[in-house]
Amino acid sequence: MKKALKFAMWTAIALLSTPVLIYLVWLTGNLKDDALDPELAALLTRTPPQIDEKHNAYFDTLALSIPENLEPHAWGVSWFAQVSANDQAALAGRHVNPVKIEAYPDTSAQVAQFCAKPESSCLDEVAANTNGAQQYLDQNAFILQRYDALPGKDYQEPYRKLSAWSTFAPRAPLQRAGKLALTRIALEISQGNDEMALSRWQKETAFLLLQGKNSYSLIDKLVVDSLLLRYQRVLADYLSTRPAQLNAQQIQAMLAPFTREALGLQFPLENQAIEVARTFISITPENATEIGQTEDADISAQWILQLLSPFLDRNATANMMAAKNLEWARIATLEDAAYRTALASKFMPDPSFKLSYHNPAGTYLANISEPDFTTYLYKNDLVIANSRLLTLASDLIARDIKSSEQIAQEIISRGDELKHPFTGEAPVWDKNARTLSYPAPQRFSGQKPLTVRL
Repeated sequence: MKKALKFAMWTAIALLSTPVLIYLVWLTGNLKDDALDPELAALLTRTPPQIDEKHNAYFDTLALSIPENLEPHAWGVSWFAQVSANDQAALAGRHVNPVKIEAYPDTSAQVAQFCAKPESSCLDEVAANTNGAQQYLDQNAFILQRYDALPGKDYQEPYRKLSAWSTFAPRAPLQRAGKLALTRIALEISQGNDEMALSRWQKETAFLLLQGKNSYSLIDKLVVDSLLLRYQRVLADYLSTRPAQLNAQQIQAMLAPFTREALGLQFPLENQAIEVARTFISITPENATEIGQTEDADISAQWILQLLSPFLDRNATANMMAAKNLEWARIATLEDAAYRTALASKFMPDPSFKLSYHNPAGTYLANISEPDFTTYLYKNDLVIANSRLLTLASDLIARDIKSSEQIAQEIISRGDELKHPFTGEAPVWDKNARTLSYPAPQRFSGQKPLTVRL
């Protein structure tokens, strides 16, 4: 009996001590943190160019739709100061105070009455109800007045130490003002004021291009892309009316700034890598839960971090997570076939699961966190492709080319200059519908392409 009890006791000790021994042995592989990758370390110290706060239209764009009695620039400066302080506090593990400023967050109804749907015809909506469109503009005249003051001003997104805890900039006011501006352009076209409408289009898109060029956060860049796509759709609708006396040179001048250089995503994608790295360098089991609440992270990742905190090498994790994002930034610098080949390789991610002796918690997080910026690159490329399509259409209209054979020949003769950056395909001429458009890739087949009817 005693022998049986002793055997049972030692068996229990062995069973209980084995996980402890494994834990201690495993712990020896995580006693020393890795150094940051030199490229990442350099990026973490990078500060974008800055301009005088008093002359920076960034702050105005945050508050275009706040109540008329408030001053937009001062409001934007106050908001930015508070969120910047919160950025620093979160990274240091200190308490983050809620932003306190009048009219923030904006909970008022802001549903656009015209030009609301990105794929609908703004011109048709307004032409069907010009009186309603004018009333809508009159009711929001103060927002348009603020929007009209932006072109001609300088713009630079001011530097923040962004991380997963950071608050996004309020961009609904800019989107609302942009839809109002498009409604006004559509109304002017419906009233025969084409020259005024095209002048506004050029001036307003020039500012948006400046805003996109000098935005380093990805979300700000994408908001600009979304508005530019709306402006392009209005211009496509306008060209589809085959306006008399169309000045093709004017249209081409309006579209000339829409270049890959002006719309590049390298800097915002690098900044995304910086944000991710900064987050993991500063992460603790306590604030990891907060990231999960704001970023919809996998709940299992939170539990792993809580239970295996001693097995998280923050620098090593930052290196791995940043490397994934920097690969996308590298792809964004490529062009033509090299760019499309690199994109195709990202469609086939490595499905293998890796668990390492060193930094197992960070390795697990890296395994379940595969960034995919394909949609962002496609949207950005769409702005470039649309400008090429609109340039072609304006030239064909100005030269009064209507024959399907001639149009097809024009597309062939222009070769690479008409290729869609994302797909490498030329525009398609549908001789039955008499429309020009780029075929959407299968992944984005549900999105309505920009179409010009000739």
